Amino acid sequence: MADLQVLDNYIVSEKIKEDSLSEVFRGIITTEEGQFKDFVYIKKFKSDLNGIPRFINEVISTTRKVKAFSDPLVASVIDAKKIENTGYIVCEFVEGQFLNNIVEKSKDEGFPFSIDHVLLIASKLSAALTTVYSKGYDFGFVTPYSINISFEGDLKLYDIALAPHMVELLKNNPALKKDYIPYIHPDVLSGEKAGEQADIFSIGCIIYQLLTGKPFIEEEGVLPDTRKKLNEATLASSSFGDEPLPEDIKTLLFRCLTGGFATIKELNEVLDDLIFSGDYSPTTFNLAFFMHSLYRDVSEELAKKLEIERSATYAGYFGETRVIEKKMSPVIIAVIVFIIIAVGAVGGYYYWQSKEKEKRLLAERKRIEEEIKKKKMLEMQKEKEIEELKKQMELRMQEALKEAEKLADKKAKEFLKQKMEEERKKQLAELKKIEEEKKRIEEERKRKEMLLKQKKLAELKKKQDMEAKKKQLLALKKKKEEEERRKKLEEQRKEEEKRKKLYGTVVAIESLDAIPKPVYKEKIVLSPSWRLPRGAKVLIMVLVGVDGSVEEVKVIRKIRPVTPHSRLAEKRIVSAVKKWKFTPPMKEGIPVKTWIPITIPVR
Repeated sequence: MADLQVLDNYIVSEKIKEDSLSEVFRGIITTEEGQFKDFVYIKKFKSDLNGIPRFINEVISTTRKVKAFSDPLVASVIDAKKIENTGYIVCEFVEGQFLNNIVEKSKDEGFPFSIDHVLLIASKLSAALTTVYSKGYDFGFVTPYSINISFEGDLKLYDIALAPHMVELLKNNPALKKDYIPYIHPDVLSGEKAGEQADIFSIGCIIYQLLTGKPFIEEEGVLPDTRKKLNEATLASSSFGDEPLPEDIKTLLFRCLTGGFATIKELNEVLDDLIFSGDYSPTTFNLAFFMHSLYRDVSEELAKKLEIERSATYAGYFGETRVIEKKMSPVIIAVIVFIIIAVGAVGGYYYWQSKEKEKRLLAERKRIEEEIKKKKMLEMQKEKEIEELKKQMELRMQEALKEAEKLADKKAKEFLKQKMEEERKKQLAELKKIEEEKKRIEEERKRKEMLLKQKKLAELKKKQDMEAKKKQLLALKKKKEEEERRKKLEEQRKEEEKRKKLYGTVVAIESLDAIPKPVYKEKIVLSPSWRLPRGAKVLIMVLVGVDGSVEEVKVIRKIRPVTPHSRLAEKRIVSAVKKWKFTPPMKEGIPVKTWIPITIPVR
């Protein structure tokens, strides 16, 4: 367990990150009895910044307003306070990583974001900001430092209490700007008031960096030629680094970076349409898999740390008792005064009992401290055991390598010795043969005629053997060709059976050769008099048949909130979609069926 400190009513645990603005720690909220209650993020601001007291006052004021704000995509703000020459803010905790850290690790590991990952992050980010602005709050300073991606693929937007005041802080501290140049419009960094348009621009910069691995703005105060930069950009996820951005992605980025969207809500709708167009298939599961692959060791280590801190006791960190501020009525105050007088009157009687209670409290505190100390010692012991095991494994590996080298060297020497012995025997045999040949020279001269006759007989036999071998080879060739023909017919038969088996089966959309695209859409007619909820959407799953027709439609997410005509509208939508036509879904060149998701906006 990390070294713990106390900050007001919070336990400060491990430092998560640090930048030129602040330090972020994992914090712990406890019950009055000192038991674990919840984790939080504690962001403590640097005290050497110009204008930090005013900035802290503004953050505290904004915190009071946004405490009531609730949205699953926006981190809850719990508390904000002044301490000494600076202050801190407390926010909701998520088991994940902030996007700026993810970008750096992705680059270091050579494990880039895919288009699907980026579109899902952008969609969730724009949805979070849409909710922020729709409820009358401002943001205006979106950067990867404010975006957290959990290990389960969910997104949380942080700094809702800080973002509206960042421009003023940067005016007083120009050195801070270097961290935000790649994401914030130069006019905003120069002091211009930020708003929705500034956030849309920042989302475009973040999308560009996640896709290409490079910042859109590389120099303070200088905007590049947007069209030229987009045309020259390549995907970081391409195999050879030369695949350009898809045209629909370039169009989206150009609108983000040149003021082509009136509101973030409009951007969010375009992103959703792009996601469900069929060309891309982003899912929370895929993003979670990306996070677990990138942080395969970190996520497990963090889970162990959190489990240790959840099971620990923290009573000793706040002294014997904790001060709880409550407003008391005059009657309660009078009763307390009466009790104090009564206790004072019989103080001598209870003096001994209070001393005994104090001893028990001290003994309990000592027991808790000993328990915490034992847990720390146990943790250190486990770390030492792990290190010792690693060292032993390393030594065993080195010894095994040395043994392997010795064994290989010994075998090589034995092999060389054997070869030399064989060569020596061969040379001796050759010498012996030469001596024998010398002795037979005279005899061979006398039998010359007989040898010539034998030679002719040998040539005749050789010719006969060659003819027989030729016939044998022809027979083998014919047999091989017959075997190959039979094997080919068997493979064709199996392929035909496979086609018959696969034809018309339901296949997951990610396993298809090509995702079905709509070629005809029946117009959905909804009466304006129905007064359906503005901005509502219907998510449906469509079963596309082998000929591209719609065989079945399921409503996954209905219209919310429900109105008297909601179900009628859903039936109209289902009825129209059943008449749609798509390109046939294909797997390995065979027509199949597949379910595809479609989002229908209710306008």
